[in-house]
Amino acid sequence: MTLIAQSPESEVRSRPPPRAADVLLVTRQEETAKAVDEALRDHGGFTLASLCADLDDLRDRLTQIPAAAVLVDIDPEPGLVMRQIAPLVARFTETRFVLLAGAFGPELMFEAMEVGARQLLMKSAIKTDLAAVLGRLVSVGGNGSSGNGSIITVLSGSGGCGATTLAFNLANELALASARQALLVDLDRFYGALAPYLGLKGRYGIGDLLARDGPVDGNLVQSTAVPFANNLHVLLSPTSTEAPNNKPVHHRNMGKVLSACKQAYAYTVIDAPRALREMAATMANTSTAVLLVFQMTVKDIHVVRAERAMLLERGIPESRIILVANRYDKRSSVTPEEARSALGNQPLHLIANDYRTAVDCVNFGRPLSKAAPSSPLRRDIKQLIYTLATVVPPRAAILAGAANRD
Repeated sequence: MTLIAQSPESEVRSRPPPRAADVLLVTRQEETAKAVDEALRDHGGFTLASLCADLDDLRDRLTQIPAAAVLVDIDPEPGLVMRQIAPLVARFTETRFVLLAGAFGPELMFEAMEVGARQLLMKSAIKTDLAAVLGRLVSVGGNGSSGNGSIITVLSGSGGCGATTLAFNLANELALASARQALLVDLDRFYGALAPYLGLKGRYGIGDLLARDGPVDGNLVQSTAVPFANNLHVLLSPTSTEAPNNKPVHHRNMGKVLSACKQAYAYTVIDAPRALREMAATMANTSTAVLLVFQMTVKDIHVVRAERAMLLERGIPESRIILVANRYDKRSSVTPEEARSALGNQPLHLIANDYRTAVDCVNFGRPLSKAAPSSPLRRDIKQLIYTLATVVPPRAAILAGAANRD
């Protein structure tokens, strides 16, 4: 495969719009081609329009008839293929690129994000997961998912479990990683901790958007949010805004507000402690991933087990629910094995107990990336992004580049 040069901008503009159901595949493995063909035929919503021998062939076909999605087999030289595919991803911006690999780890996943691929999929999961992946990335009917960001909702198992600190630093890491801005939403209607935490003031916030009877779009969300950093904005809690807000907050408007957030931001992280079940279910239904944050105590595990069961009953896929044990210490009376057993034997992400570092960040209103870039706490939060990458579509997130900038 040879390196492909980018085309003039005018050529890109003149191309006809893609047909949403068309999928192109680049592979030289007959077994992979067969698995993709069977997965698409079983789904019925997508058609394998062409099998390309290499990236030159893919470029020519995309120039003639653009496709909604492209599947690229990156074996046996994944690093080389990804470097060669980057100009194609930059050129055909309306096409969703999904990379296929026999095996991969965190480093390879970050490389895929860096070149702008939307997903990295194991070949062993083609038959079971490919249709769902394409369903998330492509809107069959022609609109596509261009401009749609990801929603990550952070729910807490108890007060004081550190979910707000986790949500803020997760949003900050995603903001560092993305070419587009990220948004942090404070849905704590009791304390509104983010405003004093970050030293922010604003007249309006999330409560005003939820109380709005009229339409809500991305521009309105951006004008309501308060900038914390160049690439990170914050929607303040109703308890933190300067303008009096006596309007009732309609949770039924949550869907339209979050849809507007997805229009304006690559990533939206919602800090939602003490959220009522109806509200939690509404947010989870719109979210790409839901984090259930708790401490390794019997009480917290009971609460999170009930929250997880509620989300499953409401139809939230198990793959979108991520269990996060915050402030983990090996001396905890509850072991990770016991917690996993109590929570359905699901994967458990452990965040180190680095309390002093966390408190210092809170006191000085600084993210870990500035206050403690090499701390165990930041290391574990960045590791959480690897986990999120399995369910949150990469949106040209330059995670490796962000790490180098720290």
